[in-house]
Amino acid sequence: MTVMSIVMTLFTAGMVQLFSAQNHSDALTGASQQVHVAFVRLDRELRYSSGISAPGTATSGNGYVEYEITNTGVPVCGQLRITPTGKLQTRKKVDTAAAGGWSTIASQLVDPSTFNRIPATLGGNAYQQLVVSLTAQAGGAAQTEAETASFTFTALNTSVSTASDTVCNSLDRP
Repeated sequence: MTVMSIVMTLFTAGMVQLFSAQNHSDALTGASQQVHVAFVRLDRELRYSSGISAPGTATSGNGYVEYEITNTGVPVCGQLRITPTGKLQTRKKVDTAAAGGWSTIASQLVDPSTFNRIPATLGGNAYQQLVVSLTAQAGGAAQTEAETASFTFTALNTSVSTASDTVCNSLDRP
């Protein structure tokens, strides 16, 4: 009976560790998926932008940035923001129409999630670039995991002469 109790104790401890490792893996996978979804969506939009504004800070203290896409025939203004609740959101404004509603690209973001524009220069970058750093957090109280990634998107329709101070300034700031 004593031997059986020892075997059962060891078996139970092993099963607890197995479930803990699985929860850890699931949390890390969830955080990685959030960052991947954000990358794919932003890559499609930012690659063909014709201008990227300097990132700003909203009244809530979180960051935002605007970009303009002109290769579709009609100018489209896009805006990205990181909300205080940890969501990366986007909205668009086509030509003179009103801006659409916010749609969430990624959630469960934590600080530091930021935007940083690298301007095009004569001696360096031929195009404007936007660096997006995201830290996604997933998991419950016992198994919290964070995944941090930083992506540099190159706006291929920009040049050294691109005036970014006026990119999409008709959009309401968050």
